[in-house]
Formats: sequence, C-alpha cells, structure tokens
Amino acid sequence: MAERVLSEDDVAARMPLWCALSDLFVDTQPRRQDYEAIARAAREGGLSEEQVRDILEREVFPAFAFNLMSIAGEWTGFDPGFVRERILRTLKRPRVTWFLSGGARKQFLAREWPRVRAAMDGQDPDLSEATVEPDPPILFGIGVLVIVGVLALVLGSL
Repeated sequence: MAERVLSEDDVAARMPLWCALSDLFVDTQPRRQDYEAIARAAREGGLSEEQVRDILEREVFPAFAFNLMSIAGEWTGFDPGFVRERILRTLKRPRVTWFLSGGARKQFLAREWPRVRAAMDGQDPDLSEATVEPDPPILFGIGVLVIVGVLALVLGSL
C-alpha cells in the first residue's frame, strides 16, 4: 500500500467528510444524525459511495481506530485541527497502521459501512447491533503480541 499524498485542495475538500466520519470513532453509539452528517458531507463534496468508502477505510479508520480500543477514549468528538493532523500523519505511515488494524477494520466496516451507505441512499440506517464474524484466533493472538511488544517498548523507554 503506497503512501497517499494529498494536496492542500484535497485536504480542504475532505475535511468536512473526515470530521463527520471521525464521529463514528467516539465512545458513544453513533446516532442517525451522525450518518446523515456523513451523507451530507459526501453529497456536498461531490463524492461517490466508492470514494467515501475508500476515504473511510484508508484515511479515517487507520487514524482513529485507536479510539475504538481505548478504555478512556474520546466521548464528545474530535477537534477539526486534530482530525486533520491525525489523518495526515497516519497517511505517512500506511503500511504499519494497515497491518495493525486488519481484523478491527474488517469488523468496523462490516458494522458501519451498511449504515453509511443507507444514509447516503436517503434511507434510515439500521442502528441495531450487527453480528460480525470474529477473526480467527491466530489474528487475535498476533494482535495481542503486537500490543504487548509496543507496551514493552514504551514502558522500557521511561
């Protein structure tokens, strides 16, 4: 996966969508209005469903997946400046974030993408809890090992 390089015009055009999509990563259940805001930002930006999915999967998810795993994550939404900087920083190291978020990305998209797509199609998103097939245990084990390794590095450097 190659690094994405965005012009300032690309960043400015994406900002409303990035901010709307980042609301899917706060520690509260997304509401219908959150999905409507995503659909509105996509419509106003002239973005197709395919482009929105690509932006969600390759730009926003890798930058904000950390909040889905945090015990004390963000509850009220992210500051637009933070959204911009976080995504641009993450786009500079796509291979690492893509690898580390594989299973979580699959589960997140299986749950959230149908809701986003429904809102984009002018329908009410199904906000009931979706059942998602868990990843095989080996992937969970690798994820645990990676987390333990990162923690050991961080704690060892203190």
